[in-house]
Order: sequence, then C-alpha cells, then structure tokens
Amino acid sequence: MVERRLGYEYTAQGNLLAVLVRIERLNLQAKDTGRPEMAATISRAIAFMERHLAEPINLGDMARTARLNETYFCEAFKQATGISPGRYLMRLRLEHGRYLLLSTTEPITYVARQSGFADPSHFARAFKAAFNTSPSRLRRTQESS
Repeated sequence: MVERRLGYEYTAQGNLLAVLVRIERLNLQAKDTGRPEMAATISRAIAFMERHLAEPINLGDMARTARLNETYFCEAFKQATGISPGRYLMRLRLEHGRYLLLSTTEPITYVARQSGFADPSHFARAFKAAFNTSPSRLRRTQESS
C-alpha cells in the first residue's frame, strides 16, 4: 500500500508541474507579443483565475482584474494565449480537478466544487470531453496501478 501511495503522489506532483509549465509557456508567449505591459496585464488575470479557481468567476471579474474593458480584455487575452479567457479558465479548472483526483481520496463531488463546478455532472461531462475518460475511471485506473 505504501508503494502505491508513493507512486500516486509522484503522479500528482507531475501533473501539477505540467500545469505550471503550461502556464509559464503561456506567459512567455504573452511576453513575445512585444508588449510587456500587456503580458503583465494578462499574467494578473491568470493569477486571479488561479487564486479564485473554486469560486464563480465571470468575464467581468477577469477584465476588472486586468483593468481592461471586457471586449479588449478578450482580444488581448486570446492574442497572448491563443485561447479565450473562458476556455483558459475551464482548462485550469479541469487540470486542478485532475490533480485532486490523483492526489486525494476526496469524493468527486468535493473535487468538482474545489475545481469551480457547482454541478458534479457538469464537471464529469467536461472532464470526459477534455481527458477522454471519466473522473471515476481515472481514479480507478490510478488506484489499480
């Protein structure tokens, strides 16, 4: 049992590291646009998303954090990251959910809430679409390895 737990933790740490690498790549991509002040603005919005992942976040919240109007924020965010703020937030939430599934034994409803999903079935559908497996199957596969 200790060996399984040890491997389980390394997998979770690896997944977290993968998320952090993705975020850093997006930050670097934003800096490459030639507008360092915009990179800082987008980074502020990303940090806001990360800090408030479990809470309801809307476009207005993100734009206010970036100190931009919603339309300009969406355009700047997409130019810097290649995806819309909403998609980026969804990816963060799903990656966080995946991390929690692999690193804890908390119920899937708890994982969904901690990842910003009020409805566990919405979390399960989005998770399956993103990772081609259900949250429960991912956990079962991890536990059996």
